[in-house]
Amino acid sequence: TGVELVLLEQSECGSLGAAMIGAVSMGWYCSVEEVQRCNAVRGVVKPDPKLRGVYDAAYRRYQILLKTMIPVFNELRGDFV
Repeated sequence: TGVELVLLEQSECGSLGAAMIGAVSMGWYCSVEEVQRCNAVRGVVKPDPKLRGVYDAAYRRYQILLKTMIPVFNELRGDFV
């Protein structure tokens, strides 16, 4: 997609982010900016411009697959709701 990926020290960012927001709301940290420092950046992966065509083709296949699978996802969701 041509987008840089920022790699963080803690890879489980979803639950860590929720915990960080909770910690800010409890007053344990003053701000989200302050608590962000708890998960430092460990690197950045830059896309290879020479592979842009490969990335774009893979993304198009992903979009087709996702669109095709939406009815299946909706059916499965009904099983659990």
